[in-house]
Amino acid sequence: MKRILAFALIVWLCISALAGCANQENHPAKFTFSHEVEKSTYTRGETVKITATVTNASGRAYRYTGCSGNDFIPMISLSCASDPQYQLAFEPFALPTDVVEKKIEDGESGSMTYSFVIPEDARLGSYNLTLWLGESKQECSAVLSVVELTSQNENEKYTYSSTIISVKDAHIKPIRTLVYSNEYSKDGQELLCGDGMGSYGIFSDPSTKLTDFPTLVASDKVTFESPAGARLTAARIYDVNFEQEKVYKSLGWNGLHLLPAGEYVVAFYETVDSRNGGNEGDTYWITQYENIFRLIVPERELGEEQYSLTFNKTYALDESFDLNAKYHAGERVELRLELVYEQYYKIRVGDEYAVQIGSESPWVIFAFIMPEGDAYVEITEVGVDIPGAP
Repeated sequence: MKRILAFALIVWLCISALAGCANQENHPAKFTFSHEVEKSTYTRGETVKITATVTNASGRAYRYTGCSGNDFIPMISLSCASDPQYQLAFEPFALPTDVVEKKIEDGESGSMTYSFVIPEDARLGSYNLTLWLGESKQECSAVLSVVELTSQNENEKYTYSSTIISVKDAHIKPIRTLVYSNEYSKDGQELLCGDGMGSYGIFSDPSTKLTDFPTLVASDKVTFESPAGARLTAARIYDVNFEQEKVYKSLGWNGLHLLPAGEYVVAFYETVDSRNGGNEGDTYWITQYENIFRLIVPERELGEEQYSLTFNKTYALDESFDLNAKYHAGERVELRLELVYEQYYKIRVGDEYAVQIGSESPWVIFAFIMPEGDAYVEITEVGVDIPGAP
């Protein structure tokens, strides 16, 4: 942002007359804009080059005081669609400091190719482009996307689990950290014990970089393949500052792709019992690891048509839910239902079931992907018998 402002100051000093865009006889100048971008998808570390063009559409010549360089160019900003305050900074360039009188004929254009280096910590998702000069402005939505790719990102700093986490044909092995390792006699008596720091050792290390984590892009359902004899827990979800998510803090593996689009850190426990591996010695070991990886939930590609939902019952839904809303095929839909003890919900949407992905008192939260076509949502309440105190 500072570099953008610094450049803007240089430009306005060189072509100060453009700030008001007043033409001869006090007629306001009118401009139209266009742009060209090399491709629509970029990854962090790449350079985006956007050629922006402004055209005098005033119906008459436009005169102003500028410099001898190419100063009839549009101003530009590239901001994250989900967080407009976040902008990518373009590379600065210099203009002459002299002052000359200039004239732009009606229909004449000026262009500039701006370069944006995408930082390693840039926001993921779609970016909107704004071009302006004086009082004329054009806003263009979703001109490009910054995405992340599934990558193992192996680093000698870490060790890695034998568990394989997959989305379709893309796979990673997460970072593995020790929680504890205990030796027992055959009758279950503890003989030796050792403790590790688990994820805390990584989360609390100031040298930790997210870009070093194995990264999985959850463009579809996430699956896992664990070693023989290992048991995995549900995934615990953290933000990029290693703070546990309050709403989506723990969920099953089949719900990871249904999180809101964004970037997360996932941790889960893997417990290994040496008896399950054919150990026939006088003792056995139980070892628990905490495994860690980075999860990217990308913005989904949506169909052009929008469709409706109908429900078999609605009294449990959050009253703020719009029953008349329409959704694009492929769009993520979230339902909040009132939490009732001694029961749980099953929610069927067409041929699929919605997945419970979180809770926020007094609601339990389900999500699903809108199918192609209008869909019937069947909510079933399943009672649970809770045994009394002995």
